[in-house]
Amino acid sequence: MLTASLSSGVTISYPSDWERQDVLTTGVRDYGRDTINLANFFSPLEIPGDPRSYNALSIDVDKNPTGDFDAYFNQATLAVGKTYGTQMEAHSYSLKISGYDSYELDFQTNDVKGTYIFTKVDGTIYIFAFKGPNKPAAVKAFAGEIVDMYKSILVNPNPTPVPKTR
Repeated sequence: MLTASLSSGVTISYPSDWERQDVLTTGVRDYGRDTINLANFFSPLEIPGDPRSYNALSIDVDKNPTGDFDAYFNQATLAVGKTYGTQMEAHSYSLKISGYDSYELDFQTNDVKGTYIFTKVDGTIYIFAFKGPNKPAAVKAFAGEIVDMYKSILVNPNPTPVPKTR
């Protein structure tokens, strides 16, 4: 496993065979919010010869969320449903990421499987969006890798500076 320290106080461990892409761009995501994309991570191909058989993690931050956290999550869930259509099957759960209250949205269609985690820290929403193809080989790899990755997430939006010494 490798460790990535990203802007906005996010640290995550990811498999050493995954590719890391630092981004820092703004845009509207499939969950309907305009956020800053901090980084993306891509697995190797899960099915040899199938160029769309990789899993991906996008880490985004919304520094100006509107409404309370429950309403934010509900609106994001509705937007994911609109993005992936009426054949989407979704489940949501409450969990803790780095000690902070979080919501997990699991969804799948015939083609896509996703787990999106929304974490609120000091008025900022962090979104960890795992997505991959809904194919047996890719889903098996997806399940193990994402659990390890999301358990490794640390969010510290106000890190204490380390004093310089000589």
